Amino acid sequence: MPLLKRLNQTLIGLFIFLLPWQTAYIFNSQNINGAKWQYGSGLIFVTEILLWLIAILQLACLIRTKNQEFKVKNSRFAITVAWWLLLAWSGLSLIWAPIKTAGFYNWFHLLEAAGLFFIILVSTIDKKKIYLALTLAGVLQALLAIWQFLSQGISANKWLGITGHLPWQAGEIVIESSGRWLRAYGSFPHPNILGGFLVICFFATIIPALRVSGGRNTPWRIIATLLILTGIFFSFSRSAWLALAVGLLIIFIQEILRSQKSVEPAKIKYRNLAKYFFAPFILSIILFFIYQPLILTRAFTTDRLEAKSVSERLSYLSQAKDIIKNHWLIGVGEGNYTYALYQKNPLLPAWSYQPVHNIFILIFAELGIVGLAIFILFFASCLLYFVLDICKKNRAELNLLAFPAAIIVIGCFDHYLWTSYFGIILLFLTLALILKKPLLDQDN
Repeated sequence: MPLLKRLNQTLIGLFIFLLPWQTAYIFNSQNINGAKWQYGSGLIFVTEILLWLIAILQLACLIRTKNQEFKVKNSRFAITVAWWLLLAWSGLSLIWAPIKTAGFYNWFHLLEAAGLFFIILVSTIDKKKIYLALTLAGVLQALLAIWQFLSQGISANKWLGITGHLPWQAGEIVIESSGRWLRAYGSFPHPNILGGFLVICFFATIIPALRVSGGRNTPWRIIATLLILTGIFFSFSRSAWLALAVGLLIIFIQEILRSQKSVEPAKIKYRNLAKYFFAPFILSIILFFIYQPLILTRAFTTDRLEAKSVSERLSYLSQAKDIIKNHWLIGVGEGNYTYALYQKNPLLPAWSYQPVHNIFILIFAELGIVGLAIFILFFASCLLYFVLDICKKNRAELNLLAFPAAIIVIGCFDHYLWTSYFGIILLFLTLALILKKPLLDQDN
């Protein structure tokens, strides 16, 4: 049994490390007006297979050991109820969804994400290993992002799930400032997804590092932090930048308050703060001065492409308002938002039917006010349990609030946390990470 547990722990870490790679088999490609309908097509990702293997092994461990770690009682009761309600209501919405296959694909990914959430909470995996897997995955993605931006080209590789991109091609995600600058994608289909993932990886790197006495921190931690920060920068994702800033502010305030209560000499108390805040700050200043025109273009929306992006996002909000107005109670059905747009205006090209860039509004449109209330109940229950139970026992854990804060910020400006397999997995993985028992060994 210890061997089985160790194997499952290793596979969970491997799954998290491989999660960014988008290698998938398309088994049901759907078209709208002669072009591929991305949000209605069926895909099987390689990491999904690994996830189901992990689920089987975890089930075997539970049966053999009768693990009772995740008991349905007290403060966790609301989480469990909301967890089941979200799965049940989103599954029930397939009854009234116009395209049931598209809805089922999304619901199945939600089921997998909820399963991962449960697995992480009941498994014996140390949270340090989850942090390490995210750090390694983040460093690899950051290195790839740095190479992509500096070379201004991305080569396609079907085995790694990477699509080719060149700055001069139409439809690419670029910045127009004295030419066309290709934003870094990493292994993802969009730079914003790269930026959001790297923000989570950044926090997974810096938070455990701040727990270790400054003198015992190894150089690789700071190197990893700076590499991931550079990857976030080259994604040029405004939502990722904002999420990073909000999360860092939470961590900084918490660490300052914790350091003031420490009896250690000031030189030791603030050593980690100096390393993990001052070094990234200096790097950010350097990158700002080197790429100031690109940053200013992204910051101000007077440029043609930036103005177009803002205009499109506003139009998506208007579209969502119309759909919610007519389906406010139960929604249009899981995964059927873009098809509902097609039904309202069936003459547009397939790529123009885009989800609203806000997961809360999107959930409202797909699952109605009932589904939105359930989702908020689940999210709020996780936060409430974290603050009242975990932080009550160890106030140092409060810096983990950077994770849900980043998720909320990203969710307010992007839709991939609800519309993609990777996004919904990342959402539930992040929530599971803050609920997992705190680290006991401080000398990692």
